[in-house]
Amino acid sequence: MDKLIILRSLLTRLEPEVGSVAPTDFSWFADDPPPEHEYRAQSGWYHKAMAVFEARTAIESGTEDELNQLASVLPTIERTGNEFEARALKRTAQDAASAAQEAARAADEAKSGAEEAQRAEQEAKRAAEEAMSKAEAVERAAQERELASETLLKSRREAGGKQRGQNQHDASMKILGPHIKKYHAYLALGLHYLTARKKAITEMNLDGVGNNLSERTIRKWFPKPKKIGTQLS
Repeated sequence: MDKLIILRSLLTRLEPEVGSVAPTDFSWFADDPPPEHEYRAQSGWYHKAMAVFEARTAIESGTEDELNQLASVLPTIERTGNEFEARALKRTAQDAASAAQEAARAADEAKSGAEEAQRAEQEAKRAAEEAMSKAEAVERAAQERELASETLLKSRREAGGKQRGQNQHDASMKILGPHIKKYHAYLALGLHYLTARKKAITEMNLDGVGNNLSERTIRKWFPKPKKIGTQLS
């Protein structure tokens, strides 16, 4: 269950970004890459597209081992793609900052166009700030998605643990229930609780279900009368 949740969550996050992905997106003739190749290589698109392709293929036809392996590996590939994207945005910001410096130098050299150069510098700075803010937002979003995924897995595990406990309780009551009722019936007849307990356990042993009960288990399910009424739910 957990591995499918991981892979489907990954598809939900990445498919809107990378769109339709096919094997031909990752190959081309030797010296003739597609025009978008450089952008995809620098922005992490190939990492995310490969994660989408592998996750979709595994969900449709993967073996149990393949699902387990990809559920572990593909989130790492996604994070690498996000890191590439963040670095690309930072490079854009640095380029914009360099452009701002060039604009400032141009303003110094051309005093007659000082006002125009100043406006160009301000615009370049705004572009640099916007690019840097976007890079930081991408990093924060990646961290938030990872935290959300971990929280979802933790809640699934906790729910599974509660269900296992209930199943164990139900299984115990199926085996012990009839004998617990006999124990209460003996008490109702006035037998001492130790005598009633011994008779109930002896009958369990004859039925072949009480041979391996620990003392703790016996005290739990065949308690002293003052505790009776808390174990039959």
